[in-house]
Amino acid sequence: MMRDRIDRWIFDTFGISAHGLALYRVFYVLFVLVIISPGHKPFLYFSVYGTLPSDFYFPPPGPMMLFPDFPPFFFLKGVELFLVIVLGCLLMGWKTRFMSIATGLLILTGNGFAYSMGKINHDLLLAAIPIVMAFSNWGSSWSMDAVSGKTRRPEVWPVALLALMLGFMMFTAGFPKLLGGWLDINTHATYGHFIKQYFVNERQDLLSGLFLDIDNRVFWESLDWATVIFEIGFLFAILRAPVMRFWCALAILFHFMVMMMLNISFISNLPVYSIFLINWDELAARLQGVGSLIEGKYRLTAPFVLCGAMLLYLYGTPLFFLDTLFRLESDLLALELLVLMAFLPLALNRIAAGTVATVNVAMSSWQKKAPE
Repeated sequence: MMRDRIDRWIFDTFGISAHGLALYRVFYVLFVLVIISPGHKPFLYFSVYGTLPSDFYFPPPGPMMLFPDFPPFFFLKGVELFLVIVLGCLLMGWKTRFMSIATGLLILTGNGFAYSMGKINHDLLLAAIPIVMAFSNWGSSWSMDAVSGKTRRPEVWPVALLALMLGFMMFTAGFPKLLGGWLDINTHATYGHFIKQYFVNERQDLLSGLFLDIDNRVFWESLDWATVIFEIGFLFAILRAPVMRFWCALAILFHFMVMMMLNISFISNLPVYSIFLINWDELAARLQGVGSLIEGKYRLTAPFVLCGAMLLYLYGTPLFFLDTLFRLESDLLALELLVLMAFLPLALNRIAAGTVATVNVAMSSWQKKAPE
């Protein structure tokens, strides 16, 4: 029955243990604190909007329309500060569900004012992850809640919900391209977008100059088709975990090529890809001793975690020094480039493994159907 199939997809497709969920929680928090670095450019930097005149305030339909203007500078600075404190608490697993929801709401609040400039960015899932995963009980292990016994059993359905949200997000990016003529062989939408980024926005770093010299209709049209198929296909990839893992690996490769060509970063999507791409249970098993040791020392480590979070809030991530060593002419950061490159070997390995598995299944099926 259809209902049974839906139940199996929700509760069985993306299985993950309590330790795996805990490790993913730690990864998410560290990614936001160390890579995104709230309160500093260019991500989750809300306070700058408190200095803008009201003429720039053009909120999209939604709760931001209740505000007549940008809030004061100190209010948005407070949102950044509370976000860092809440992330520190989430890292330690103290009142995990509350801190998870608070993290998402604080990011949504700050981004709501950022989107009121007239442009909605692609980092919405960064706020959705903690809100959704709050109901997975990812604080049921390796947390202060676990030490105090204030935990619930882990749930896997929020991971399926994240997959559904990611699939629809990608589908809504690809379907308008399909309707807008990206598959028309007489036009090359990717090429037009590339030319705009190169000459109008002056994104001329990395391999953009190499792509500028390519004058081949087949090449540019193939990129149009590949983009549409990739984005629309995400909604169908969520139906099976191996396919979802393969598609997330393709997403990292896709974003890497976009960065090389257009100098546009999508690293805020990496945390949601990671929950499907990485075997968190296997990794947690390797770190079992470390996790148990830290769990027993939370009262000693908690002050250091909060102090570290405050230092990151005051001074930003130490990884920003990479831009002094490798400066780019566009607004792309060297940090973004290196983070995506760090994920690239994992993505290529998953793509290779998925391709081999697909070929083996196809060969096995062909041999069974072949006449003796």
